[in-house]
Amino acid sequence: MFLSKVILNPRDKITYNLVPDIYNQHRFIMSSFPDHFEQDPSAAGSQASQGVLYRLESISKMNSPYFLVQSEKKPDWNKTQALHKTEICCMISNEWAPSFMVGSSYRFRIRANPTICCVRRGENGVRQKSVRKGLFSEEEQETWLEHVGNTSGFKLRSAITIRSLGKCTGYQTAKQQDQKKRTITCYMVDFDGTLEITDPLQFTDAYRRGIGRGKAWGCGLISLAKI
Repeated sequence: MFLSKVILNPRDKITYNLVPDIYNQHRFIMSSFPDHFEQDPSAAGSQASQGVLYRLESISKMNSPYFLVQSEKKPDWNKTQALHKTEICCMISNEWAPSFMVGSSYRFRIRANPTICCVRRGENGVRQKSVRKGLFSEEEQETWLEHVGNTSGFKLRSAITIRSLGKCTGYQTAKQQDQKKRTITCYMVDFDGTLEITDPLQFTDAYRRGIGRGKAWGCGLISLAKI
């Protein structure tokens, strides 16, 4: 597994276009995996097979924006820089094999798209197509994260901080001239707090796969700092 930090030039036009558009962010990150990009640079669905999770951080006037990226394969950030004709201030990639123990505690940050699956039934009780429901109150969001922890090998140790980023958008380029751009939306929330490992195998799997939905748009990455 590889962990990367990619610091962008805040004065670069490409950076200016990346920050508000989650689709452009996805294309930018996935272009560091040449096999994926050469096949189809817009194929969000194949991201899971590459084992790629990422998050855009430090969007402020005082700091340069940067991506944290986790991947099963080693990325080629020079290829990304050349393809997007942008200036990357710093590219750091380190290989790491995650190993966790029962009872270990960490500070964490998770950017997530908290949703639940709602099953609908017709008048005759026949199950219909299920729908996804977004969770927008902090109480619902914290309950959601606790449930995720129960099935992902961790529990929350203390009160967590929840910061809503609201509805983030992106625009997928039309594939044909007579088509319009497709608008992509993803509601995002940042969770910060402390957790304790309860099942190392479950947690390792969750750490590699990411948490929740919206992984193609910058959600799911678990960042940890040992306490």
